Amino acid sequence: MKLLIPIILGGALGSSLRWLLFSWVDSWIDGWLTPEVTRFPVAILIVNILGCFAIGVLSGSLLRHGMLSEPLKAFLFVGFLGAFTTFSTFSYDTIRLIQAGDWVLSLLNVLLSVVLGLLAVLMGLKLVH
Repeated sequence: MKLLIPIILGGALGSSLRWLLFSWVDSWIDGWLTPEVTRFPVAILIVNILGCFAIGVLSGSLLRHGMLSEPLKAFLFVGFLGAFTTFSTFSYDTIRLIQAGDWVLSLLNVLLSVVLGLLAVLMGLKLVH
């Protein structure tokens, strides 16, 4: 129960940062890319890849050296990064593309999200080792 407050605080910050970054990327995309390209969920892909990179860096450096207390781990990993990244939005966007008959973009979204996510975690880990 003592970890609930750090998780709530981390979640509030993570989801707020996700919304701000998502909104900024989405508005940038609208100004620079064609409507065909904007159907692809670029903003959430970027947010999720950044979250993957962050968890690689944090777990590779702070956890490896035992520098985190349980409340701080709960704040960062469960709360902040758990709320910053979003598997549900990725899944919804993929289904939305499938329903629109855009099988190529839906497959591209799945492949990019999984492959780039794994590479981002690996790069984060490698960066701090």
